Amino acid sequence: MLAQTSSGRYTPHIRRACRRKIGSPFRNVAGGSHLPSNEAENLPDNPTELAQIVADESTSDDRRNQALGKLAPLIRRLAIAVDKRFGGDLGFEFIEGAAGHYWARRKAFNPEKGSFRAWFWRVLRNRRIDFLRRRQRDRTRQASGAKLDNEPDPVETSGQAREAADADRANFAKDLRMLLDRMSWTPESETTQVDLFAVFLLQIRLAAADDVSSSLDGDEEPPDEMAKLMAENLPWRKAEEGLRFKPSYPTLRKIWAALRTDLNRPPYCVSSLALCEMLTKLLGGKLIITRDLWYHWVKRAKEIAKGKIDAEHWERFFTAWFPDRGG
Repeated sequence: MLAQTSSGRYTPHIRRACRRKIGSPFRNVAGGSHLPSNEAENLPDNPTELAQIVADESTSDDRRNQALGKLAPLIRRLAIAVDKRFGGDLGFEFIEGAAGHYWARRKAFNPEKGSFRAWFWRVLRNRRIDFLRRRQRDRTRQASGAKLDNEPDPVETSGQAREAADADRANFAKDLRMLLDRMSWTPESETTQVDLFAVFLLQIRLAAADDVSSSLDGDEEPPDEMAKLMAENLPWRKAEEGLRFKPSYPTLRKIWAALRTDLNRPPYCVSSLALCEMLTKLLGGKLIITRDLWYHWVKRAKEIAKGKIDAEHWERFFTAWFPDRGG
């Protein structure tokens, strides 16, 4: 069956292109079809491992087909989540084209830099910006009475697309802030237990900064102040700024101030190693904060947070920042 766009045109090109690339047994993964269980039973369940199989040209076409088919439901769910998270105004064309877009970029995935979920979320987000630019370009052409073959002013359309993206970001930040207010929690013992909500708040900003940094195009200017951008779009309440991981630790406000220099220079993000070294320095070297300890705190914070909201909200707001390890 061919996919049909809102304009009524049939678009078989995605399926046809994939058939040419990986063989005739390919099923319509853009529609989210599942493989029979006996075909996929020997494949891993881990999405990152499946993506590696799809990109491996030394693997048989049949096995790559099967891995791609097993990835299809996740690809579709991520496309739906990205569309909803940033306004939900693209719909059918964006979602149904996600599988073909993944196939075109499959070799760009590097599992050493993160999970498939986190990588493809960024790919989809960038693709959505391209959709907005194309839509704005078409509107500009129509408004000016120009033929659709004529190119409009690229500076104007780029600025309008950026304004639309900024509006999406503002709405998302507002909804996220309301959700965090409902999710907040305190440790059972303020003297012996880690304040995992404070960990959760800091990790959101650090992950978001990494997300923005990794999505910058080669000719795109970085934010003037990444630290300020994160603080404005992911604001903490005044009481939250005073939270500490433990009583002897610095406040979130002090930690963020200490991170500002690194955030505002290339690569405009802070690695977990740099964070741990900075925390150790703020503690005067009396305690050594390791990456394993930080990862453990983040994992525990994630588990608590996921239990406080439904799966749909988690998928929309936090999946990209708190991906499952290796998946």
